[in-house]
Amino acid sequence: MSAVSKNLKRIRQAKGMTQDQLADALHVTRQAVSSWETGRSEPDIETLLALAEALGTNADELIYGPKAPQYAPMQRKYKICCIVFSLTCLAGFAARIWLQPWLIAYKGRTFDLRPYWIYLTALIPLFYAAGGALLGSLLSLGVDLRLRRPLRVVCLVLGFGCLVPILTTAVQFMAQGDFQLIFPFVYRTMDGFLVWSKLLPSLGGFLLFLGFNYR
Repeated sequence: MSAVSKNLKRIRQAKGMTQDQLADALHVTRQAVSSWETGRSEPDIETLLALAEALGTNADELIYGPKAPQYAPMQRKYKICCIVFSLTCLAGFAARIWLQPWLIAYKGRTFDLRPYWIYLTALIPLFYAAGGALLGSLLSLGVDLRLRRPLRVVCLVLGFGCLVPILTTAVQFMAQGDFQLIFPFVYRTMDGFLVWSKLLPSLGGFLLFLGFNYR
């Protein structure tokens, strides 16, 4: 079945017309319309234009099918995402100003490192992940970032992969504290910790946004 035959049948049915009604509008037989829709014959250019007029469409839609709808900017769901992720990032700034100094002072008084390290390995990465998702939300206000399913799955896998080492380290600190870590490279150096706790979570948040941003 050709593209014209499939498009003709789809448009006719969408308009609520029968083959007989379309045939009467074109002054042809119902068998001729049926033949076009089954692909046994093709309408010529003049007939194609007449079909388009009778169906209230244009010849391009009969030949190529419906045009993909244009992307609508400033969609409500992305505005909501921007608000939610912005508030999360603001909470991160507030934690940096008030919570972090308190945790450092608590560490100095009690020599208990676990609360401070949980903050570093759990809260900070989540705040940076929210920042990555916020970037995706802001871009989506004007640009279509929606991906097809295979690419979305890849983004989800990579996004979670960016967060696994640092969040696994946080869970270990919550459970037991100071012991042999599954991912010791997370905090082997300060530069490495910067990458695993801030840069990669930001990338992970952006990738997860793409992964959940379905068409």
